[in-house]
Amino acid sequence: RDTSGPSLCTHGPGFEVDVVVTADLAGLYKVWLGTVPFKAALRDGSVELAGAAPLVRRIPEVFLLSPVAPFVAEHR
Repeated sequence: RDTSGPSLCTHGPGFEVDVVVTADLAGLYKVWLGTVPFKAALRDGSVELAGAAPLVRRIPEVFLLSPVAPFVAEHR
């Protein structure tokens, strides 16, 4: 099992948590879809991150968006 990349779990798999993302479904969906930039969601508090500062800073860079996000952003 590859544990080198990010993962999302609905129940704890027994690994130490590096970063906790707290958001309601609507807020996180808007980020994933590309209608709200990740950094804007962090500023307005609709998405919150907790963890070691170097890892938290990287989340907006490594968070994978929807495959349609570029098209959504193009038509905003």
